[in-house]
Amino acid sequence: MRNPDSWDDLREFVAGRGLALSRTAFLLTGSEAAADDLLQDTYVDVVRRWRRIDHSNPEPYVRRIMYSRFVDGLRRRRLRDWSFTTGTIEELPSVAAPGFEPGVVDRLTLENALLRLTPRQRAVLVLRFYDDLTAR
Repeated sequence: MRNPDSWDDLREFVAGRGLALSRTAFLLTGSEAAADDLLQDTYVDVVRRWRRIDHSNPEPYVRRIMYSRFVDGLRRRRLRDWSFTTGTIEELPSVAAPGFEPGVVDRLTLENALLRLTPRQRAVLVLRFYDDLTAR
């Protein structure tokens, strides 16, 4: 049995799940820089609470911290620092211009739709469709 105060479990968790957490942070924020900040803030909280976290399955707790920090951070910053909220919403053509890769218009349409959502709505979509969590 491992020592519950061991930092080895934390290192293993970050090494094994860090990329997935980074992707989720990017989907929430829409920016690599903001995602890095969100993930780092999450890790700071995780380190502070590591002794109380279930080491056999820390991911749900860590993701909850990330989602809470995302929504709370947006409230504090009044949305001004996050790239999804600083873009402009424009109408996209229904047909791609010659030379566009297939799916470009779909991606841009999705990005513009995300611009219209509140941070909480965006978090729900990421939780449901990217992380495959239920509505409970």
